[in-house]
Amino acid sequence: MDRRFTLAYFSGTGSTKAVCDCFEQQLVSMGIDCPNTACRLYCKRILTQKGYRVIYEQMIVMPSNIAVQAERLNAALIAVLPEKVKKITDDILSERERLTKPSPAAKLCALIGKAGGGAFKSFTKYIEVAAV
Repeated sequence: MDRRFTLAYFSGTGSTKAVCDCFEQQLVSMGIDCPNTACRLYCKRILTQKGYRVIYEQMIVMPSNIAVQAERLNAALIAVLPEKVKKITDDILSERERLTKPSPAAKLCALIGKAGGGAFKSFTKYIEVAAV
């Protein structure tokens, strides 16, 4: 089976990159080509416009970057990451669609983000899809 996947993400702190790296390792270990690239709603729209079929966008809860009293919780979140990645990888390989519908609060946040105007738009012009 010749399959290729593109992982699209944005990582401000590096945690999300670590998750995508874990997915990449899992997929590569299964013999599947999987280049990583870059962001969510806007990124999904860009990928769809470019002809990609987006089938998975569930979140992975990541450790807090600012909570200093959450060491045990942070360690537990990292510990379950490989298991979570395996389940998600199985879902993707089975082509199970796991798309989310934005809540009203998420839509409001998106509107607020749009009000920021050029800053986000200038960032998103660098989103690319890498094919190997």
